[in-house]
Amino acid sequence: MMTQLRSSRTISTGIIALYLYPPADPNEDTADGGLLLGGGDPGLYEGALKYIDFSTHGRYTVNIDKLQVGDGHITLGMNMNVLLDTGSNILLVPGLYYNSLIEDIRAQTYKAAGVHVDFVYDPVKKRWFFPCQYKTKLPPLRFYLGPQGMIPFSMTYMHYAKRMTYNPVICSLIIKKNRKNEWIFPDRILIDNYFQFDPTLKRVGIGKLKPRSP
Repeated sequence: MMTQLRSSRTISTGIIALYLYPPADPNEDTADGGLLLGGGDPGLYEGALKYIDFSTHGRYTVNIDKLQVGDGHITLGMNMNVLLDTGSNILLVPGLYYNSLIEDIRAQTYKAAGVHVDFVYDPVKKRWFFPCQYKTKLPPLRFYLGPQGMIPFSMTYMHYAKRMTYNPVICSLIIKKNRKNEWIFPDRILIDNYFQFDPTLKRVGIGKLKPRSP
């Protein structure tokens, strides 16, 4: 589609920008935002974009160098690719890191809540479930992106947990193990963030989304 738009001179660049506003109610999961084709909009984000070069040819992947869950230990020297896949709705984690990530999330949630929180794994759905009353106690996931991990990017509970529509008191971690040796960041990374993909310069710019105009 972008090729057709450029050939018809409807747009002049291949830049694609996406963003999602966070829900007004932290207990809700729905978010809305926008898609910009052919250029970005500096009026939508705070300060300057932080640019990260793509780590593979022809795909929107960047490098993960480090990861910290809450105030826990920092996992160093990861040197892994993460695909920024806004068409996906699951955070996919390589097997090498999946178990430790889940354990760190559980431990940090217990610490923040001050009580044991019952996380239950469903082997059929391959998902972890827990009481929604503790959703806001989930720890931030701090990824350090780029070859030297110079660009920090944080996920909060909004990015990796959701309330179940069939039972509003139960929430799920939207995290699964990836059979491939690659991370995949899903659509919810756009919440409260602005992503600007530039296939020509082979990079992505990430910024903090400004609050919605009244």
